[in-house]
Amino acid sequence: MNNRKSIADAEEQLSSSKGANFFIILRLCLVFIVLCGVIYPLTTTAIAQVLMPSQANGSQLKNDAGVVVGSELIGQSFTDPALFHGRVSSIDYKAEA
Repeated sequence: MNNRKSIADAEEQLSSSKGANFFIILRLCLVFIVLCGVIYPLTTTAIAQVLMPSQANGSQLKNDAGVVVGSELIGQSFTDPALFHGRVSSIDYKAEA
């Protein structure tokens, strides 16, 4: 009889601890979502903007009026055989064509 009572007590403690564990896990998930999804990206973006603003903004090319017209890194024609060659361009890598 004593054994059945201790088993019932153990099951009751286990079921009550499951509810407590759920809320601990939920809080931990929320903490990591905020930490990894908000704080880390904002911090790395801020550091990049301070240390290397041109690269952080995508190596933007601007015309004489200061309007962004493209990026230095997209659609380049490579001549060095050691470099990776992109897809052949029918417009000779000119964005305005």
